[in-house]
Amino acid sequence: MDSEYSPESSSPVLLLCAALAVSLLGPLRAAAQNLPQPVAVASCEEACGISLDLEMEYGDDSGPGMLDLVGWVKAYRDASGRTYLVGEPIDNVLVFDSDGSFRRRFGSSGSGPGELKDGSSLVVTGDGELSVLDRGRGVILNFDHTGRLRSEVKTVGWVPHGTRTFAWDGPQVIHVANLATRDRIGFPLHLVNVETGEIERSFGSTTGEHELGGNPGLHPVAVRQDQRIWMAVGFERYDIALWDMNRPHRFLRHEASWFPEQTRGDLTHGGMDKPPQPFIYALALSESDSLLWVAASVADEEWRKADLYSGDDDNYYDDILEVIDLRTNRVIASQRFDHSFHLVEAGLLGRLAITTNGSVRYQTFRARFEAATGR
Repeated sequence: MDSEYSPESSSPVLLLCAALAVSLLGPLRAAAQNLPQPVAVASCEEACGISLDLEMEYGDDSGPGMLDLVGWVKAYRDASGRTYLVGEPIDNVLVFDSDGSFRRRFGSSGSGPGELKDGSSLVVTGDGELSVLDRGRGVILNFDHTGRLRSEVKTVGWVPHGTRTFAWDGPQVIHVANLATRDRIGFPLHLVNVETGEIERSFGSTTGEHELGGNPGLHPVAVRQDQRIWMAVGFERYDIALWDMNRPHRFLRHEASWFPEQTRGDLTHGGMDKPPQPFIYALALSESDSLLWVAASVADEEWRKADLYSGDDDNYYDDILEVIDLRTNRVIASQRFDHSFHLVEAGLLGRLAITTNGSVRYQTFRARFEAATGR
């Protein structure tokens, strides 16, 4: 039965609670009403193919430069062109010069000072300086390019259970994880000082909600020169947002045929007996911040039921690489690749390859725009 609100019958406590609710909800509603509307991204129509040119091979047939990395591998570069290769979990780092020659390997597995128990991510924080987040020990280890341990700090007030960290500027990095802040509000993005181990600020939300869709640890970001951040918003659709701490400035939405809009039910009722749902796994910006490179995993065109955790996922996933011109909101290049490739940085892809004699190499490829065929 409906009842009419009567101020006379309300207690002072209820009135105070109502006033507080209005005072709190007002700004949140205003913020929600002032959110920028998604901008539709147009597909490319003519010359929008991407071809790959081999740039460099890393690794030796024997000795300390021999690659023993298997499965997930990631490459990082510093301002001098050095390349750092790590596997997952990170327990050692291989360093190569800009000409591809092996320089050194450093890091060791263990639970003692300076050792890596469950290294989950690496960040190049300066020219020849890098930091490794170790979830197992709850520490951040800071190295120079020679492998010398500069410092080791405990994470202060937070547990590093997220798996992705991205460079910001100098000693500050962006950590992507579902971590509770001091006021118990969860946010997906955290500004971490690798010299102190402290979270300096948590952000990426307008109203305090921490779940943007899917796993917050898998929301890739790309940091602009003005320190604004592009972030893939969720798994349900091809959505990318530009953030300035807690304030969104721009939303991009691409209605691609290979990325149909999904529901939470689609995501939770999957399984190895069904084709995997698409998701964006990497973002990268060109030096001018005008081109946004987007890498997404989709079901293999010849998908078959497979055990993804067996390590043989070539028949499970394909990758689609797209380049968005942020000045025109148009995809200017798009190409489907075998899942063995991954996005290293804007315009650069990498993969592991096996030579004829059975040794492992890490290869990088420069992307080049060309006229598409068969579209």
